[in-house]
Amino acid sequence: INQSGQHLLALINDILDYSQLSSGELELDCQVVRADQLCDFAVRRVQPTITQRNQRFTVENRAPDAAIWGNAERLTSVLRRLLDNATKFTAEGGELGLRLVSAASQLRLEVWDRGIGMKPESLPQLFQPFGQSDSGLARRYQGAGLSLAIAHRVVALHEGSIEVKSVEGQGSEFTVVLPLISAKESLSRRSAG
Repeated sequence: INQSGQHLLALINDILDYSQLSSGELELDCQVVRADQLCDFAVRRVQPTITQRNQRFTVENRAPDAAIWGNAERLTSVLRRLLDNATKFTAEGGELGLRLVSAASQLRLEVWDRGIGMKPESLPQLFQPFGQSDSGLARRYQGAGLSLAIAHRVVALHEGSIEVKSVEGQGSEFTVVLPLISAKESLSRRSAG
């Protein structure tokens, strides 16, 4: 009963979030956010599932001082959603990870897994509400098909993008691309806030 209640609550929260995002009613309270802290928060939330499923999880940080302008809670939620999916679609004992990379003026947050992957024809509808890659999988793996649609909209509100590469039977990689802010810009925004 408790597990069903938690699942129902998560579903209701997703529907409310998606409704706010779709109507443009969601206002972001933005601040300077360090990318490594954002990732730490998200990883802590999914670590119990990773441990329970005995999965091998790695974090590779190639952007130790990277900072972005955004809403930490919403961006943590995006990463948590991607990591939740990676754990869900990776077998017990399987591999997944998170990679932070900064290049030029962009931060790339890459969530990868060596799970079941997806068919190429499934990818176009992946970020649509209630879209799931395969109806057979939808029955086997819990979910309403809102998580990636919400992540996509939140990332767009942060002037970023989200991309996916996947090979059926080999795994998937989701990449969130966000604009970096410089150290000088970070200081000026902190003092203005």
